[in-house]
This record gives sequence, C-alpha cells and structure tokens, in this order.
Amino acid sequence: MLTVTKHYSQVKFEISSFNNYVIRDSVKSITYSFDSGSEHSNLFDKGKFDHKFGGISLIQNANGGFKFIKKGRIREDIPGLGNVRTNANILANEEFAKDNCIPVDLLLGSRAMKNYTLHFDNKRGILSSVDLLPANIDEYIKLELKHGFFDYDYYTFLEVNGHREKFLVDTGYSGQIALESAEGLPSASDSYSFFDLVAFRVSQTTLNRHDSAVVKHNDIIFKNNVVYSFSNNGMNIIGNAFFLNFEDVIFDLKNKCIYLRNEKERYDPFSDDIIFGADADNNIHIVYIKSSSKYYVDGFRIGDQVVLEDKGLERRLLDSPCETIDILRKWKLNNNGDFALSKVSSR
Repeated sequence: MLTVTKHYSQVKFEISSFNNYVIRDSVKSITYSFDSGSEHSNLFDKGKFDHKFGGISLIQNANGGFKFIKKGRIREDIPGLGNVRTNANILANEEFAKDNCIPVDLLLGSRAMKNYTLHFDNKRGILSSVDLLPANIDEYIKLELKHGFFDYDYYTFLEVNGHREKFLVDTGYSGQIALESAEGLPSASDSYSFFDLVAFRVSQTTLNRHDSAVVKHNDIIFKNNVVYSFSNNGMNIIGNAFFLNFEDVIFDLKNKCIYLRNEKERYDPFSDDIIFGADADNNIHIVYIKSSSKYYVDGFRIGDQVVLEDKGLERRLLDSPCETIDILRKWKLNNNGDFALSKVSSR
C-alpha cells in the first residue's frame, strides 16, 4: 500500500478512449489532461475559459511549415492541483474542436507539470499532488530524465534488444513504446492503420507491432515485451499507455525523474479490430483497422466508406460522432460478434 507523507489534494481521474489521463470538473464542465511531450500547455477554446491575451507563439505544422498562433494567460482552479497559472497555445476554436472530436479543453504541458509531483494511482484511479516522495520509494523503478537547455522536452534512455535508444516522454501520445525505425526488432506480428491529428493536419499513420522484444532501463527488464515502430514519425516515443502498465506512477519532472511501481498485465492500446467514424455528410468511414483482423483480410482498408447492416448502430454512430469508440465497444460487448458491413467506396 502506497503511503504518501503529505498531499495537497486528491481527485478521481478517468482513462480516455485514447489512453490518456483525464480530470473532469463536473461543475464547470471542463476537461483537463496532461501532455508532457509539449513544453507549453494547449487550449482548445470552447468558450469555457476567461483567458487574457498572452502573446504570440510560433509552432511547426505536421508538414514542416510554421504557423503563428495566439496564446492565452490562464488562471484556473483545477481539481487535484489547486490554482494553476499557465500560458497556453490556443490551438483551436469550438468549431474545430467539435469537428475533430477533441475530447479535452486544456492539455497541461511539461512547464505546468514541472510545478507538481504527480502521483497516479492506476489501481484506484486517483491522482494526488504530493510534496514528498513516499517512504517506500526504493520499491519503485526510477526512470531518469534529461531535457535540453532551451526546451522542456523530457527524454529518457531505454535499451531495446541491446540497442540504447533515446525516447521522448509524451503522455499526450496514446501508445506505448514506439520507435522511429524497426531496425534490430523482431519481425512485425501485426500492424495498425489509423488517422491521426498532429498540428492542425490529419494524416494516416501506420504502427507495426513487434513481440518478444527485450526492453531494459539500468539493467531492469520490463515485463512488457511489445514495442511498436512508426511508418512516418521522426522520433522515439514513450506514450501514456506504457505508464498504464503500472499500478503506481509518479511524475517528478522538477527533479527529472519518473517512478514506476508494480508492473501488471500489459495494457493493450490497440485491442480493437476496426473503428468507424462519421463525417459531416452522414457517411461512415473506417478510421482505424488492424491488419490481422477479418475485416482487413476481407479487403477493407483505412478510409473506406462503408454501410453497416445494423442500422440502429449506424444511427448511433451518426448521431454521436465523437463517441464512436465507446459505442462500438459496448456493441461488441453486448453482441459478442463481428460487425456486418459492406464497402461503398475506397479512399
């Protein structure tokens, strides 16, 4: 049992369908999350914050270009954290956030996270902001972090199949351990294609799954032996699903450490075979597909427009386009079968 000497407050958190930690303020109807892969906090402005102009920020688009965006000065009382002051990039307005199903209002970046020592109790679903590390800290695996002189991007080093690799710690990324190259990894056992929103641009991404890899940190071998490789990414990333493999996680960015305790059964961020999305024209498209699934074998591909045999399910997807993952998972649970569908057109 983890005992913390002192904490400021505790709050329940949820795990989103994108495998991220989420705090909900039910009174203000505001949703918060954490993105250690971004130095600055990021705001999807849905009119819920009374923010003041905080200047201009220059950010890089997914295609390598640059864009000037406004920043907002935010002072907000956040459950579990207390009064938080941060300058946030205003990434999108309400229309953009709605059209792209952005599930959070404010993503706290690494500068904001650095002001707190955050303990996530994944077993109980409780976040505590603590001022002292627990007395049993020697029971934890310690990930030592580094960051550059001019930024707040935090990195750690892992050994994967005998090769020492540098990883960006990115709690805003929904996956686990992902490498920019498959070199030195076992042959891919599966692959996953999906659409990803990165810096104002939606693009297709493919992840390859590699089983039976050996992942180590300072001679400690992790039980999780599955890693992924990107088809179109320029860096190695440790995503939030990796941290969900442990019962307790403590982010102490101020002292450049992350502590992990009690690695449990592997958390699978890609358990679905197929996911559909609805567009503004009331069409259903495939937005994610696993290559080992029967749907892929039957010729379906990412971007295909399809119709579903279950018209009630199809109607629910069209009526609630931002809840498709939850709707599909509940349907699978209740029906214990596959989706019957036919292709209308290919992308």
